[in-house]
Amino acid sequence: MTTAQAGRTVTVMRPATLLSGVKHNDLLVALAVAAVEVFAMGGASRYHHQHHLVTPVTVGLLLVAPAALVFRGVRPVPVLALVFAATLGFSLAHRGSIDPLFLSLIVAFGTAVVSGHRAAGAASLVGGWVGFLWLGDLLGLSHSPSLGAAVGLAAW
Repeated sequence: MTTAQAGRTVTVMRPATLLSGVKHNDLLVALAVAAVEVFAMGGASRYHHQHHLVTPVTVGLLLVAPAALVFRGVRPVPVLALVFAATLGFSLAHRGSIDPLFLSLIVAFGTAVVSGHRAAGAASLVGGWVGFLWLGDLLGLSHSPSLGAAVGLAAW
């Protein structure tokens, strides 16, 4: 909405404008995915005695991905890119000691492919295969996988 006040124009963003085009179901899916991922991370850190890995950065990365899913029906490719980056960042932040939670990435990937953005989906698969397997090794954060593990993941 644009209004004129004292000779100047002021644009006000209302929540309804920010969320225009977002469906109720997208919000419900995002909330459900966030709940599953938060509880999974909490359980993994508690029962694997890795409380030191739950930091504000990793919790933020964990919540960014499901939050982006709210906009998956409106902008599937940017959502896929953001969720991919957050999931990869989560993986690197944990240095491979806790597997990343892929539910947000699966939902974003599926939405992009079903909505016709197959090239973006394929790029995320190739980027994920390279990024999740070898980026940690290149940065000195984790070890590279064996040849069998790399081929097995590619076959899967």
